[in-house]
Amino acid sequence: KPMKGVPNMGMTCYANSIFQILAQTQLFLSAIIPGEDMPFKPLTYSLCKVLKEINHKSENREVVRELLEEIANDSCFSSRRQDDCFEFLMHILERLKAENQQSTSMFEMTLQTVIEHDAGSVSHVDVCDTQLSFHLLVPFYQETKKDNPNVESCLNKMLNTVENFSGKELPCRFCSGTEAPKYQVSKHFEVSTAPDILILQIGRVEHMKRRTYSDLKKRNELVEYEHILHIDEVHWDEGIRTLKRNDYQLYGVVLHAGNIECGHYYCFVKHRNTSEWFYCNDLLVRQIHAREFLNDPNAYLLFYQKFKNIVSYK
Repeated sequence: KPMKGVPNMGMTCYANSIFQILAQTQLFLSAIIPGEDMPFKPLTYSLCKVLKEINHKSENREVVRELLEEIANDSCFSSRRQDDCFEFLMHILERLKAENQQSTSMFEMTLQTVIEHDAGSVSHVDVCDTQLSFHLLVPFYQETKKDNPNVESCLNKMLNTVENFSGKELPCRFCSGTEAPKYQVSKHFEVSTAPDILILQIGRVEHMKRRTYSDLKKRNELVEYEHILHIDEVHWDEGIRTLKRNDYQLYGVVLHAGNIECGHYYCFVKHRNTSEWFYCNDLLVRQIHAREFLNDPNAYLLFYQKFKNIVSYK
């Protein structure tokens, strides 16, 4: 096999699945492999050793133990305890960015809130609340009970959901006077800069309201996902909206079997050089066909790589 498994050090399946995905993310590997003149960075150094072990097919439990100990120095992640793979991934990316700003740039996207004020003959667009993020959350939108939610349609619905306000509730900062409250105001959410590596988290945690208490529940419904995904970047210039389409190809899926309190993580990942797909479950690694994992109901994290830009359109 061109890649090997990772030993479970005591309920560390959440970390092993993330290591397997990162080991096949070529842009990430190129960014974190230190050069001869690079200063020593503890997390980067330890993570590089683990990812090299996976790709070079050797077996050394100590490099995994060293990395987990390095991560546990300032976090709650440790062996022999259930942890969430998404929180683990976000923690790693934040720490790597602190060590080297460029090491996580391929995952970063820019999100923005757009407020549009319309009074018929006069309109203003206010782009605000711009923020960097490493991921997008895919909410559940199910049109009918017969149809399963679809990742791309759920994302499009989220990005096209508009909240309406009156000018009195949300006044225009470009206008003043008594006419301002007569404006009709709408607010929506957009992606202004799409990443090279897109991380999607399927929102499987649901807040259940009871009569006497509230509880969290994991949703186990099938959310359909495909090999190819499209995300639009939105750019504003003097009130004119321009879209740029970005095409992505799936290369990794992290899955969770179990409930909100306990379970097991494993992953499907495409090798960066051979394009073959593999099933990775701790030390177990075997080659699979794409039809074996597409639209698996246990899917939790999806990893896509940008592969083509299409001409902008308005």
